[in-house]
Amino acid sequence: MIAIPSDIRRRNDRHRDMAHPCVRRWIACGMLGSGLLAMLCAGMAWVANLHINLTPSIPRRLYQATPQSPSRHDVVLACLPQPFAALASERGYVAAGACPGHLMPVGKVVYGVPGDTVEITTRGIRVNGRLLPQSRALSQDDQHRKLPHVPEGTIVLDSNHWWLDAPHARSLGSRYVGPFPRQAILTTLRPLWLVAGDTRR
Repeated sequence: MIAIPSDIRRRNDRHRDMAHPCVRRWIACGMLGSGLLAMLCAGMAWVANLHINLTPSIPRRLYQATPQSPSRHDVVLACLPQPFAALASERGYVAAGACPGHLMPVGKVVYGVPGDTVEITTRGIRVNGRLLPQSRALSQDDQHRKLPHVPEGTIVLDSNHWWLDAPHARSLGSRYVGPFPRQAILTTLRPLWLVAGDTRR
């Protein structure tokens, strides 16, 4: 799976949040060989629901999609909710896919679950009093266009909403779009192993 090194980038091969499932599985296997071997590997990866993340937003790992319900600190794949999805599509922040706005899903960390208190401040986001790393919303993207973001204040997450983001300054998460509805979370990702060079756990 190819993913953008920064969520807020123009659409190109190096700057995509999530590549098409076929592409990401082919690339994961392409390093192991070519021809028939690559085809067999791609098929096994597809059946096993494997995804490789190469972005800095979440740990660079090989992941496996699972049917388990998400919990705090889990990594998930989710669709950006509207109306932000339409803006992300128009500006090319995320590659094309089957989510609303014709976007691919994005990889995020579950920071807030139903019942949690989320505080939006000028310093960043606090969940139940804990300041999240690199969670301050930026005012502009790389092209100096204004970025909408959740206004300062306090939110108590209801039973259908979750706070999803990532420990990266340019992550397109809840700091910009607000809480994600539960139905926007597609799958929980189980980490298998780290990609070389990433020391995060």
